[in-house]
Amino acid sequence: MGTSKTLLTTTYSRKKPPPYDNEISYEQLKALVGAEEAAKLRVLKQQLDEGFVDEVADL
Repeated sequence: MGTSKTLLTTTYSRKKPPPYDNEISYEQLKALVGAEEAAKLRVLKQQLDEGFVDEVADL
């Protein structure tokens, strides 16, 4: 009785990201990096924006 081995291969295709005009929507970011990382980046951006506003207000 012979043994048959099958090699399974999976091809991963990367979607080509759409062109961006210096801005990316939250949904586009989430699609690229995942929901958790996108949420972290959204909070970081908000913190940076608030810091910049505070700094400029002090001038």
